[in-house]
Amino acid sequence: MGCGEGTPRGPKRHQISGTVSLDGTPLKVGEILFLPEHGTTSLSGTSINDGKYLIHESKGLVAGLYKVSISSTELRPFPEGAPKDPMGDSMQAIELIPVRYNSETELTLEVKDDGSNSASYKLTSQ
Repeated sequence: MGCGEGTPRGPKRHQISGTVSLDGTPLKVGEILFLPEHGTTSLSGTSINDGKYLIHESKGLVAGLYKVSISSTELRPFPEGAPKDPMGDSMQAIELIPVRYNSETELTLEVKDDGSNSASYKLTSQ
């Protein structure tokens, strides 16, 4: 074997999985992003489908504290009389998730070296 073959490089990454619901209903589609805090260096995210998400170990997170950002958008027509998009689009993307769960997130996850790293997020639109 050559130098370092078969030896993992860098800190251990962990699989992250869980569920996301909005007002008691599994979130049909969306995105979940884990943003590092307090010296944690890894960053990862994935799609949410039918209320479930999974990040495999190879793209997972190292142990530490993360802020969690969840978003889901829906295309809707511009309101009648509203200025139209300069690119000529007739639809606009509307964020369905309140800002307290994405751009101003209150959500966190602590990834641990031992045990399961699974988290469920029960969001409310109010």
